[in-house]
Amino acid sequence: MVTRTLGGVTLPKPTQWDESYGVIENTNTSEAGTDLVNVVRQNKLSVTTQFNCSSRLYHQLFELSQQPYMFLQTYDPLTDATGLRKVRMRDFAASFQQYSDNVPNTTGLWVVGFSLTEF
Repeated sequence: MVTRTLGGVTLPKPTQWDESYGVIENTNTSEAGTDLVNVVRQNKLSVTTQFNCSSRLYHQLFELSQQPYMFLQTYDPLTDATGLRKVRMRDFAASFQQYSDNVPNTTGLWVVGFSLTEF
């Protein structure tokens, strides 16, 4: 498994990591009625993810959610290597894990989820 970082924060092993790659295109119709498709971009990354994490990582991820953009270092299937992608975080949500407030060196455990969309 590749080590993923988001905005310089090393991400733990996710409980969910779903990637999809989109195509951005414009479609126009010619005078003859033919569809003219202009592919603007291919391989635009979208990620939906979820983590079980400490209150410290929850705080770091919450701080990242306030940023207009960040860099995600992850596996790139085009190059078959680790690469950087400029992303924005959306739909940040967190829920406290019940009875976890007694875990040493933390103020509880959290389930944190969000989505990432590449610029």
